[in-house]
Amino acid sequence: MLSNQTWVLDLITLLWLATVLIMLFFWLPTKSLPKNPEISWSSWVVGCFTRITLVMTTGVLALSALHLFRWVTLVFLYSGYLLGCWLHHHHCRIKKYAELMAKSFSFAIFDALDWEFSWSNFLSGIAIAAQNGMKTLAKKMNSWKIANPQEIILGVFLTGICSFSLLLRFEYPLQQLRFSHPDRYYSLLLTRQLLAGEWPAIDRLNYLPIFSAWAAMLSLISAIDAMQVVRFLSPILGFILVLALGYCVNNLSKNSPAALVAMLTLGAYLFTGDWEIPPELPQWDQQWLSLLTGNLNSSLIHQWAGAELEIAVIFLLLGLGRSSDFYQPTQRKTTLIDTVCCFAIMAIAQPMFVGLALVGLWGLFGRQQFSLIFLCITWLFLGGCAAFPGNEFDFFRSFLLTLPVGLSIFCSLLFLLIATCLTYFFGQWSGIFCLILVWALAVNFLLPLPPQIGYFEYEITARKTLELRQQFPFKDLIVIAPPEQLGAIYGAGWYGDLATFVDRYKHQVENPDFTFPVAVKHLLIFVEKLPFVTLTNENQAFPNEVLLDPSYRNYRSLAGRASLQFQAWQMCETYRRHHPETLVYYEDNDLIIYHYLMDNLSNNQPKSSIN
Repeated sequence: MLSNQTWVLDLITLLWLATVLIMLFFWLPTKSLPKNPEISWSSWVVGCFTRITLVMTTGVLALSALHLFRWVTLVFLYSGYLLGCWLHHHHCRIKKYAELMAKSFSFAIFDALDWEFSWSNFLSGIAIAAQNGMKTLAKKMNSWKIANPQEIILGVFLTGICSFSLLLRFEYPLQQLRFSHPDRYYSLLLTRQLLAGEWPAIDRLNYLPIFSAWAAMLSLISAIDAMQVVRFLSPILGFILVLALGYCVNNLSKNSPAALVAMLTLGAYLFTGDWEIPPELPQWDQQWLSLLTGNLNSSLIHQWAGAELEIAVIFLLLGLGRSSDFYQPTQRKTTLIDTVCCFAIMAIAQPMFVGLALVGLWGLFGRQQFSLIFLCITWLFLGGCAAFPGNEFDFFRSFLLTLPVGLSIFCSLLFLLIATCLTYFFGQWSGIFCLILVWALAVNFLLPLPPQIGYFEYEITARKTLELRQQFPFKDLIVIAPPEQLGAIYGAGWYGDLATFVDRYKHQVENPDFTFPVAVKHLLIFVEKLPFVTLTNENQAFPNEVLLDPSYRNYRSLAGRASLQFQAWQMCETYRRHHPETLVYYEDNDLIIYHYLMDNLSNNQPKSSIN
């Protein structure tokens, strides 16, 4: 259980990361790109966000490939883009503005030198400035439109939906530093490699690590450890996905209640349940429904553990929503640029979604609602095909994992149809009435079930590994532990696989003169007193290649993990008897960390700080 102090520090880290992200991708870009009065504020923000994201994503990947990814080059790239946008807007009249700024600065200096300070003049100046500010604020308030009751109700629902979405996506990441999805450990390793100036082997990845590039960029600018950034960036992407879905549905359907329904179904994730498949159905149908419902239940974890796939869906939805302004001739150039930027990021993150983008754009040739209909039908069809038993096409799996987004669009279209039919009874309030009904049904009957999260390590193991990065000198320690600690310690120290280490030295430690042959001062070995259970159901059948894999045998199988941990404990205790200078860095009921000083020095050693 986390202490209150640790939880508060994690919350502060999350808030600081969110602040940096908002400033870098939303606030500062909107200051460099002035708003067109004919463009809605949401489309303007989406355009600014999309352009800076494309520039920074491609820039970070290019700098990493050239081994030039540093804080200085990153700041130069970002500020150069903002300066270029500002100069383009002002038609590159930099000389004129430089002269005006120099004159204003000179006059300010002369006024300061000639001004005789007095408290009366100082206070009167403050009073005049306050009066001018109040007048400006009063003028703006008079120009504001008073919201009608429907807008107030929609605003209340939007606040509630955003609250549900944030609570669902940050409840578990705030409680656990360890990752709930195995792919995030690899994302962390890629992020560490980018921060260390190493370019990962793309031929082994088969994709561009956009998520890791974002995490490395945010870690470098915010001065937050990469593990914390990966931990919180995934749920942030999940929340942005909910907002992107609402933006897309609202722009294409021109119906705010329908957009809120789509946001509610995905934000609160109303797709889990204990469904019983009728036994009288054919076996093929039972297998298909079992795979489909099982995927919907397991996809709940993806709401706070997303990466490249969620990035692709975000920009697919933003691109389709932004393309709805093609019908306005005065906005076509800006709309085209923003849409191309969205689809470019989508294609980099997940090329398979290009087909969905083309289907959505094809629907725009008719009414804008056709784009949603065609997109929904295609998404559901491809997701359903991916759940076919014996399906060998892995590229369909992306549509199956993102099927909740297609179902959310379907719910919004169904809502739009019902609300339109009820217009004859409720008039303009039909949408509000149906929205209240959907909210009541969702809150009472459709809230998600508790997720079946399968972790891969103890929480204290993840926190201790992160602590080691801060406590020990750079590159002066080696950690012997399961594979989950590789990404956590990468860049600050060295790593050794526990199974390989035990197999190599478990018999040699019986020699009193033997010392571990490591070239660093601090050797730390993680041993689990109570082997961690990674598979909740080991009775399920696995292929032979999985059963014979060393990773499964040593770390996933409970019997194999218990055997390895017992051998590791015996090895460490035997070595400890022959070397009294051995320390115990940390110990509780689940974990013990042995600390060996390879030069037999024991003074001024860091001590554990997390209890």
